[in-house]
Amino acid sequence: MRAVSGRLTLALALAGFAAFAHAAIDLPAQGKALFAAQAEPIGSGETSVRRGAFDTTVSLEGEGLDLPYTMRVARNGRLFERSFTFGLKAEVLWAPDGSRFAITGSTEGANVRFHTAIVTLADDTLGWIDLTPSIEQAFGHPVKCESPEPPNVAAVTWRSNRRLIVAAQIVNHLNCDSVGAFTAYEVNAVTGHVEHTYDQLDATRRWHASLGTALLDLHKD
Repeated sequence: MRAVSGRLTLALALAGFAAFAHAAIDLPAQGKALFAAQAEPIGSGETSVRRGAFDTTVSLEGEGLDLPYTMRVARNGRLFERSFTFGLKAEVLWAPDGSRFAITGSTEGANVRFHTAIVTLADDTLGWIDLTPSIEQAFGHPVKCESPEPPNVAAVTWRSNRRLIVAAQIVNHLNCDSVGAFTAYEVNAVTGHVEHTYDQLDATRRWHASLGTALLDLHKD
């Protein structure tokens, strides 16, 4: 991740994608992702750069609860844009070949209402699959809560270019029992379908090194 101002991000994108990428590469990385150890945090005015057959840059602009954010993706001389609402505390997790990435972020900040989508890069389109509804449905309501509350949905790691591990985690506050507990799901990145389910013990054993602090800190015992 490379931090740049919102004005600089847009100006460089319009001036030329190559110049934008090189400027972003020279800036220092900042912070750590919450849910995926290999993810890059990306805030408003910040940029993630992926080197490959075509250099790709992802930038984010916006600010506020439940307000639209704009994601700009520059690749192979083209600029794509997508508006979405979960841009707070966002993090980008690239697939191994750089052909797609998962973006996780919150609509409300703090530690609540995290959503995840898969973004697929093509020559003339930017594919978008919102995984949150299907993961929430698969997770259900496994514990007692004082009031109904959906889980946080967050990307954890890529098993391959077409397989993403996603966690559904009980929000870490006092509304529900078993705060911080989670279930992991293997998702087909092309269709968005859930193909396998892993309980917390199995997921932690398989992908401990890939889990971010939000999935580890409450379960060190």
